[in-house]
Amino acid sequence: PVNILGEQVALSSYLQSRYATPATAYDIAETTPALDTRIQSTAVRTDTVPNGLATFDIWLADNGLNNGNSDGDSDGLSELQEFAFGLNRNSSDNAGLSANIPNGTLTARGTPTIYSAPTPVGQDFRYVFIRVKNATSVGITYTPQFSNDMAEGTWESRGDLPITVIASDGDYELVSVKYPFFTQGKKAQFARMAVSQSQN
Repeated sequence: PVNILGEQVALSSYLQSRYATPATAYDIAETTPALDTRIQSTAVRTDTVPNGLATFDIWLADNGLNNGNSDGDSDGLSELQEFAFGLNRNSSDNAGLSANIPNGTLTARGTPTIYSAPTPVGQDFRYVFIRVKNATSVGITYTPQFSNDMAEGTWESRGDLPITVIASDGDYELVSVKYPFFTQGKKAQFARMAVSQSQN
């Protein structure tokens, strides 16, 4: 095309018309890498470089959504749960996760599940789930809940249980909490995961 150098010629003309002589030469020093937040060198600073997944609100917008409670693929999981468990919001994938706990490997992402296996001193009994690695920074909270009979008012939140990281999977990780034997004085027979989004 005849104007293949159009932009370059325009820039050249602009510079010539304003900075052609030593007296009018452009004399503003370039921003040092340490202060440059527009084009950032990670060799110099990383404080404003995003780490891990973006926030849930950004994830919603990127997927053309505005309602975290909707269920676009009709699999019984909200968009918030799909994001929290690292699932595909365009595919019905509400099956429990698959993992080799003793070997520390995740076979397939999925919804939280109960793991139980005998040990030389008893039983290894855990509640296992997928979570976002940078859950705190993206504003997602995971709260395991346990109940004796699943009736309303019987679910006990146990966000105090220590979390053990089992495996890493990109921006997500497989983790577990020790399954409590009792909840509100009764045997803890059922478990579920409450996922919530921090409101800024």
